[in-house]
Amino acid sequence: APTYAPSSMPTLGCTADDEYLYKLVLQDSAGDGWGGVGYNITTGGALRLSGTLNGGSRAVDQLCLEDGQHEIQVGGSASDGEISWTFLDTHGDSFSGAAGVTDVFHTAQGEVYGAPSAAPTVSAYPTPTPTEVP
Repeated sequence: APTYAPSSMPTLGCTADDEYLYKLVLQDSAGDGWGGVGYNITTGGALRLSGTLNGGSRAVDQLCLEDGQHEIQVGGSASDGEISWTFLDTHGDSFSGAAGVTDVFHTAQGEVYGAPSAAPTVSAYPTPTPTEVP
């Protein structure tokens, strides 16, 4: 039966109906935190979320994002080689990166996908007959 007493482990969730919960695992191989370097997640150019690993070798940030295309930017220091991160969705899929990177990704109903580039390139369709190698 439900009680009015608070739980010792709060249930994490998003308050907006159109948002889904994701995890960003922050890692530092030297174990001394990110040294002031942080991450920024933007949607449509607007800053949505930011954070850092203040100390230690690992932390997990819980993030609520709506469906759409987003960008994550991490790093920009002499310690970039120590810094890495993994973005996890509700289905266990993930993508990872290191500091000194900006990456584009897409979220849809709790899942994360790679996003198409802003300016896709066009390639010619293969011809039915082989062409000469220059």
